[in-house]
Amino acid sequence: MGIRSAAVIFDVDGTLVDSNDAHARAWVQAFAEHGIAVAYDAVRRAIGMGADKLMPRVSGLEEDSAPGKAIAARRGEIFKKQFLPTLRAFPKTRELVARLRQDGYTLTIASSAKEEELHALLEIADVADLIPIRTSSDDAENSKPDPDIVAAALKRSGCPADAAIMIGDTPYDVEASRRAGIRAVGFECGGWSRDDLAGAIAIYRDPADLVAHYDESVFARRREIVVVTGASAGVGRAVVRRFAREGARIALLARGADGLEGARRDVEEAGGQALVLPTDVARWDEVDRAAARTEEAFGPIDIWINNAMTSVFSPVREMHAYEYRRVMEVTYLGTVHGTLAALHRMLPRDRGAIVQVGSALAYRGIPLQSAYCAAKHATQGFMDSLYSELIHDGSGVRVCMVHLPAMNTPQFDWVRSRLPRKAQPVPPIFEPEVAAEGIFWAAHNDRRELWVGGPTVQAIIGNRIAPGLLDHFLAWKGYDSQQTDEPEDPDRPDNLWRPVPGDHGAHGRFTDRAHERSPQLWAATHRTGVAAGALVGLGIGLAALGFAGKRLVSGIFETPLRGLRA
Repeated sequence: MGIRSAAVIFDVDGTLVDSNDAHARAWVQAFAEHGIAVAYDAVRRAIGMGADKLMPRVSGLEEDSAPGKAIAARRGEIFKKQFLPTLRAFPKTRELVARLRQDGYTLTIASSAKEEELHALLEIADVADLIPIRTSSDDAENSKPDPDIVAAALKRSGCPADAAIMIGDTPYDVEASRRAGIRAVGFECGGWSRDDLAGAIAIYRDPADLVAHYDESVFARRREIVVVTGASAGVGRAVVRRFAREGARIALLARGADGLEGARRDVEEAGGQALVLPTDVARWDEVDRAAARTEEAFGPIDIWINNAMTSVFSPVREMHAYEYRRVMEVTYLGTVHGTLAALHRMLPRDRGAIVQVGSALAYRGIPLQSAYCAAKHATQGFMDSLYSELIHDGSGVRVCMVHLPAMNTPQFDWVRSRLPRKAQPVPPIFEPEVAAEGIFWAAHNDRRELWVGGPTVQAIIGNRIAPGLLDHFLAWKGYDSQQTDEPEDPDRPDNLWRPVPGDHGAHGRFTDRAHERSPQLWAATHRTGVAAGALVGLGIGLAALGFAGKRLVSGIFETPLRGLRA
């Protein structure tokens, strides 16, 4: 699974800043100035509570009494003037907080200090810029060990209790965490022993000790290990960026060195780790070698995404046999090679996910793209066999084919073309990030197929209802709709045999016409049985109405045509 949304809730005094002794001395002095003698040791053992708990415990006074208010105010003055300027953060405090933030945790503060004092302490700790969500004694009725402050911090984090951990230094932190329903990690640097911190799931000397043992700690996030073919551009590049945002370790497979280097930068800038593996997926030996190198570098592969493709825009009568062979080797056999490499490693472990990037054209071929359509049809048949075999074997390996609509990718400027005008995806067009969201979701959920975009759904259903009628409609509309008004350069380079130089990124030249989201994808990934039934019923109803007349039939089938992925 991907990195789950999770929170780390910090105490500050004695946890990030070495301030507990100073607090105790400030309290003793404030009491003394008001004629009340209290034992330092008694006060020191109460540090970590707020004034509402500490004052009755060491003196019998209530905080909201007149003398209690005066003593508390004086303690604040003494602490601010005499002790605050002398305080220091514990070693590696910022490094620890930065590491947790980099790993995707939501960071919050739950401190018994007043807001003004808390801000000063965070500045001393040099983490004020890293932890924007804060709760103090001003945000809770009762201080620790009551859970009020911790519960308030948890609520502000937006994370569930079972996905949160508190880091504190006192038994009051541990108790408040327990009562709030979250786990606690203890630091001994606040002056309490391991026995005092019993109940914490782990105990470290201080932030530096946790930093030194971070990779073995409860905070270590096992980063998903992902292989993406066709990672250098288009949908593959968007998929790489999507997984990188979750901190994944990603093996980047493609032929183009420039695009692979750009993808590597994208991964590292987003917080992931990248392994660049120049690979022609048409060659089994290269794919298998890339899989082996991935596991040597990162460990067992969790997710394999087969996205690499090539195509030729051309009428069948002008195609060459070697072009069909090459498109099938890359687009179909490349998928088979990736699947085999993944299965050889995942099946013995009985876990993992394989996602095939498909198309509406896997079900409905269109003119001028016979090689690509054939490759996607072949992949769909291959997957039918694989689904059944994995079910028969009771395998824990999951497979899914994600069928896409028309995408705004650079492929229309590098696919070989014999068309007189420049090729285009047939509107409505979607940005590659829409596809990436669907593919990311499919990698983490048990779904046989995922159809992305309303046009994909309509194309597949429409072909099941009246394929012959759609043949005629595509003969009428399917040529002009795949071309712009601009003339094509017959001498431009293409990527059938070798990559086109340059880093082409994820997007093509159709951004002004591309949709950034798909309501259908949201519905498909949040569906219920009732909603699914309603959708099927609606589709059948519309199809029946469509047969009532040519105008309605055209309305049904024109939309699928517009959304077919090239």
